[in-house]
Amino acid sequence: MGWASIDQALSPEQAQDLLKWAQAQKIKGLFHAAEMGRGSERHQNQQLRGDSTYWLEAALHPPLFAALDVFQQKLNKELYLGLQEFECHFAHYPAGARYDKHLDKTVAAQPLSGERVISFVLYLNKNWTADDGGMLKLYVSPEQLIEPTLGRMIVFRSDSIWHEVLISNNERWSLTGWFRRRRL
Repeated sequence: MGWASIDQALSPEQAQDLLKWAQAQKIKGLFHAAEMGRGSERHQNQQLRGDSTYWLEAALHPPLFAALDVFQQKLNKELYLGLQEFECHFAHYPAGARYDKHLDKTVAAQPLSGERVISFVLYLNKNWTADDGGMLKLYVSPEQLIEPTLGRMIVFRSDSIWHEVLISNNERWSLTGWFRRRRL
């Protein structure tokens, strides 16, 4: 299968607190137009990807990183993935934004840098309805359309699950990230 959906990965209160924190960072002007590619291949293309992002470091939100570290350890214990690190950012999609069909697997810029193994998306949207759009479409058999509802977490293989974010009719928030394994 290669993917899973976890409803209430965070309590509504935890998800709302994370949303408030992300919104505060946006108000401070810390979000930037999202880019695609790595290294010298990085570029923006608003036609393919219309969100803005704010990349996080452990010192910025220690409780979040501690929880992600526990989840990474659980993935390693249950699935023997050898995950060693993770990265994440907040993503904000204004109404009308989308992200075209893509894979999250990227070629590491440096020989010893980590490759993306598992992607995750944690949704921070209160009172989301199907009319709000912005669903995650997973190109699996059968195709899956996933509503970005508060506290829901989607986890999937970075190298083989093609996906896209359909046009959002409302402001859409998420925490998106990748568990990585170093290449030798």
